[in-house]
Amino acid sequence: MQIIGLAARSNDRSEYITSQKEMSGVSSFKEKGPNKGDSWDFDFQADYTHPIDATGKNVIETGMKLKRSNSSSLYTVFNNEHAPGSEELVEILSRSDKMDYYSTILAGYMSLKIETDDQWTIRPGIRFETTVLGLISGVPHFHLNLNSATGCLLC
Repeated sequence: MQIIGLAARSNDRSEYITSQKEMSGVSSFKEKGPNKGDSWDFDFQADYTHPIDATGKNVIETGMKLKRSNSSSLYTVFNNEHAPGSEELVEILSRSDKMDYYSTILAGYMSLKIETDDQWTIRPGIRFETTVLGLISGVPHFHLNLNSATGCLLC
């Protein structure tokens, strides 16, 4: 049995400032854009192998994995385009927004390993995975579900 896990969180605070001046040195345009971001990641995986005969050569393997991510960003733009040269900065709503992104991936598998007396190894198996992605912002919102199941046979 193998179990692996991860949890991580981060905060981001970033900002840019732009200042333009006329050739004479007089300030003509100012803009700043603060951005506050947060993210959270979580991973969990468990795998198990069990012998199905006394030799231990033939086994069944099974496992699952869960991965979840969330990220958000609040960004705003302020400038003085309404009054060039002014120190008063006004929020520009068309360039400001809040964005939330999320993804969830869940997968599971099962396989057999069968060794024959004439040195052949057969590995039939199946895997299922589902993925959910989403983005929530001012406009538009986005949500997507993806599912897949695969089988294989290796000799």
